[in-house]
Amino acid sequence: MVRVSFLTFDSLQEGVGRSQVLEPVKRLIDLGHPVTLVTFEKHKPSEDILSEIRASGANWLPKDFGGRGSLGGLRRVSLLSRGIPDGDVIHCRSDLPVLAYRLSGQKIPFVWDVRSLWADQRVALGELKQLGLQHRALRRLEGWCYRNAAGIVTLTDHALVELESRYGPVSVPTIVNPTSVNLDLFTYAPMPSSPPVTLLASGSYNNFYDLEASRRFVQAIRSRTEVNVIWARGRDATRRTLGFEDNSYFADFDEMPNVIRQSHAGISICRLDAGPSLRAAAPTKNAEFLASGRPIVVSEGLGDYADQVRKFGVGVVLNGTSDKQIGECADRLLSLLEEPELAERCRAFADSHYSLDETSQRLAGLYRQVIAHDS
Repeated sequence: MVRVSFLTFDSLQEGVGRSQVLEPVKRLIDLGHPVTLVTFEKHKPSEDILSEIRASGANWLPKDFGGRGSLGGLRRVSLLSRGIPDGDVIHCRSDLPVLAYRLSGQKIPFVWDVRSLWADQRVALGELKQLGLQHRALRRLEGWCYRNAAGIVTLTDHALVELESRYGPVSVPTIVNPTSVNLDLFTYAPMPSSPPVTLLASGSYNNFYDLEASRRFVQAIRSRTEVNVIWARGRDATRRTLGFEDNSYFADFDEMPNVIRQSHAGISICRLDAGPSLRAAAPTKNAEFLASGRPIVVSEGLGDYADQVRKFGVGVVLNGTSDKQIGECADRLLSLLEEPELAERCRAFADSHYSLDETSQRLAGLYRQVIAHDS
């Protein structure tokens, strides 16, 4: 038994927090590891989430998210640094919880859960200037995380390669744990009839995504067949339109499995100029599409997905934004959708690569390694 203090700035009442924090925590508890969970909530916790947490056995310490921006982030760091719960291992989900750990003076070993390369991702999102003061400060924090963590979790193999190129060979227990999916919730469903071909854009779309390339890809599909594009929006979405959808509506996390089953493929086209953070990213929506038996449309260099899509035939890769490259990608998707075994192949791939049960067991194993290594 390893007592885990799990620290995150994510909210359990939003999609990522539900799927990538609460679900793994529930499985860690099932595996015999008590978890105290600290999150930052933008709204008062609902009775439904409170009941779910009580049923899970987790000790939940929700805190107020407060304001946005740098000042809001520093306030959360300060608040967290003064209230880190005791445990055998502290799990820091991304870089700022590590900063809070550092400021707290704790000596308990911590696991750094990298969650993409956060400093570089903020540059890609347009929030920071490349090699500006804040970017350099966050890069220094990243280096401290790497050198002082007792264990490391990355989303992709490429992220670990990038970190080793910056800071030298890793010397602590490390696992690659991609964003995974509850396979009992996101279940296999046969493809719906067509035409039209229904393409799904899922969740919130920030500046990491290439909406212009997505629009042109959809346009290329439209020139070849009848298409219906749906945007199932997260309630935290700040955009009013993506510019290429036919219909949009809000969909909560529990509604997404049924939404995905009504589609033929999911769109996850990111900017090719997003830099190193692109190789470290693993959008949750992709695993959810695949688990439901739906192929994905991804950008070249998106985490480990592009390599996997090609190797296992579970989607198509957009490797450039010229008219020719977009047209060829559209042709590949329409050809792929004609394969009768496609849905089963996507689900089988998710079973073997993105199972929440498997990733939770790897995480529990990492905690045990950290304790043994620290001793």
